[in-house]
Amino acid sequence: MVDTIFKNQKGRNVEAYVDDILIKRRNKERHLSDLREMLDTCRAYNIRLNPLKSIFGKTYGKFQGQMKVHIQVWRVIHPFL
Repeated sequence: MVDTIFKNQKGRNVEAYVDDILIKRRNKERHLSDLREMLDTCRAYNIRLNPLKSIFGKTYGKFQGQMKVHIQVWRVIHPFL
């Protein structure tokens, strides 16, 4: 299901595994627009995000054993939660 929903973003700026969604981008401006695109997709498919299980503002982290880049996104995503 996740593969179908995020087919236009998967591999480009989204990694999605079952119930984990990761936005990956090194450039802050592009990252924020990718985040908005992901949130619009979630809204279109009525996917609800749990802020208590979400991680925001992490600079570097491992996801499924791979190193990914994260940036501060709380101010952008907070109004949507």
